[in-house]
Amino acid sequence: MSSKKRNRGGFAEFLAGKGFYIILILCIAAIGVSSYMLFFSDSGKPDDTPEYLSNPINTEDPVLDRVPMPVIPSATPKPNLNDVFSFDDLPVAAITSVPTPPPDAVESAKATKTSLTAAESNAESEQTPTPAPTTPAPKMPGVFVWPVKGASVNAFSSDDLVYNKTMGDWRVHLGLDIESALGTQVLAIADGTIKDIYDDVFLGTTVVIEHAGGLESYYSNLMKKPTVIVSQQISAGQVIGGIGQTSEGERREVNHLHLEMRLDGKPVDPLEYLPKE
Repeated sequence: MSSKKRNRGGFAEFLAGKGFYIILILCIAAIGVSSYMLFFSDSGKPDDTPEYLSNPINTEDPVLDRVPMPVIPSATPKPNLNDVFSFDDLPVAAITSVPTPPPDAVESAKATKTSLTAAESNAESEQTPTPAPTTPAPKMPGVFVWPVKGASVNAFSSDDLVYNKTMGDWRVHLGLDIESALGTQVLAIADGTIKDIYDDVFLGTTVVIEHAGGLESYYSNLMKKPTVIVSQQISAGQVIGGIGQTSEGERREVNHLHLEMRLDGKPVDPLEYLPKE
């Protein structure tokens, strides 16, 4: 009896000392081992691993045909950039359906196109110089007549010098002197308009007729009062005045008409226009 008491007393003392901690450690170790055995099998694989992964499949098992096989996801293939988008994948309506513009937008686009076309045409016309219209040369008078009947005293000379009896020197003679009696009627050599009437210091009373084609005729050494006025329309052969003695520069010559002709302001020989006798 006493021995039992001693044993109980010793165990109590053991628990009160280091024995409590030893028992606590052993309990914790036992719990750890139990947990390990619970979650892991003998082969080291987790206990929750599916049976179809841990055990080989018997392909000859007739039950396999009735059991659906699990789908194991494969690795996602790298997408091909050429296959990312294709018009073939679009619905037909998305390709063929085109919204119809409102009528106002159509008319505005037409007006804009017309204005741009006009602007381009104007720009091209500004860049391309327009050739100047060709003005046809005016026609010369169709009919010429002699102003008076008579012999040629002094011919036309624009290069060679001719002796002047009155002035006593040699000079060019830009007209044709036709001998004629004092008072003889002088006729217009062609159709035209009386351009001017004046008194020349050297050649005396002068009448100027403007003809077609830039041609002009000058009648000098006339009587003081011609029979025409400025701006009067004249026909070939119409009387414009009479032979006078008003030329101070040719007074010593026989009575004559001094006739000059100019084309575009340049002296020309009257014999090139007067009819041949």
